[in-house]
Amino acid sequence: MDKKEAMLEKEFEIASLIAGYRTGILTEEEKACLQEWIDSSLSAKLLFEKLDNPENFRELCSMAQKYDRSRAWSKIEKSIRRERNLKIQKYIGYAASVVLPLAVCYFLLRNSAEECCSLSSHQTVCNDRIQPGTTKAILTLGDGTVVDIEKENSFEVLEEGGAKIRKDSACLNYQNETKIIPEQKVIYNRIDIPRGGEYTLKLSDGSRVHLNAMSSLRYPVNFTEDKRMVELQGEAYFEVVKAGKPFIVKAGDVEVKVLGTEFNVCCYADEDIIGTTLVKGCVNITTPRVGPLVLTPSQQANFSRETKDVQVKTVDVSEYTAWKEGYFRFKDWRLEDIMNYLSRWYDMHVFYANPKVKDLRFGCSISRYGSVEPILQLLEDTRKVRVEIKGNTIVFR
Repeated sequence: MDKKEAMLEKEFEIASLIAGYRTGILTEEEKACLQEWIDSSLSAKLLFEKLDNPENFRELCSMAQKYDRSRAWSKIEKSIRRERNLKIQKYIGYAASVVLPLAVCYFLLRNSAEECCSLSSHQTVCNDRIQPGTTKAILTLGDGTVVDIEKENSFEVLEEGGAKIRKDSACLNYQNETKIIPEQKVIYNRIDIPRGGEYTLKLSDGSRVHLNAMSSLRYPVNFTEDKRMVELQGEAYFEVVKAGKPFIVKAGDVEVKVLGTEFNVCCYADEDIIGTTLVKGCVNITTPRVGPLVLTPSQQANFSRETKDVQVKTVDVSEYTAWKEGYFRFKDWRLEDIMNYLSRWYDMHVFYANPKVKDLRFGCSISRYGSVEPILQLLEDTRKVRVEIKGNTIVFR
């Protein structure tokens, strides 16, 4: 094997590991191999961070859905042939910047194809009409102006409150033009994520908010001098920067207070539970009856709207933050809860011809950027339920 072939083999090995990491299927030994490659050089670290970026991951998954396996492989081969005459040093740089991302796409595609391989024998769940969501959102400015972000390739707005709003790629970016805002002059914006959507928002203090489907966030274009407060309906993952003043998330009857940390809040109006899952740092939870209650990493506080009680437990945070990373992860979830969650992301309706199946429990880990059919196939393969697709309606028997 010559040096070029050895390099190519190594790139595909790394690509396979990255794809496995993104879909949560690596063994501890494989994770160690991937980490060893990441630590091997600064260029490897930067490339991994680029490929691990949620926006870039969405693009790779989109590529995997658009091309069949032979075309994806053909594209890689064509790129390689074009570089046959380059010196080894130039080829190595090319492999890292071009072949590796393409190969990651290839392995994502292969994994997806393997998940779908048995669909041909199940005509009832073979359908291409129920597709996943995309990045989209509706922005309402302080004066009531409504902007459909999905239809705007790029834009820049200077709000009355002194903040410059700019759309950068798949992120809405607020830049703080005025450092201190009197309380009476605060201007609020609202971002609404429709069904089948997701979006990322960078607030004026630098904090990032990743919003899931059917969610809404109300926030000031610039924060006041004493606090940073936002109001959430739905689900969001917060990456809060330290700024010397508290960051407060109001989610129904729950108030989450932090200085700088990462956490997930799920507060859908049609669900009894308001859940706060802590990933990094610490948060204070306050409810009408309890508070402040301090959470540490990997803890989750679940507030019941009905009983007003709060339960705290230790959880696998990846189950509750997987959506932000581009995949679904369900562990021993009720079928009805799974389908309610999926229905926010996919344009579909669910009907239970046999109501008893609602309480059956299932688990899986799968990309959320593919069609819904592989998930339905996994459910049917358990032989606990029968699944039919009628238009955009899923029927369980």
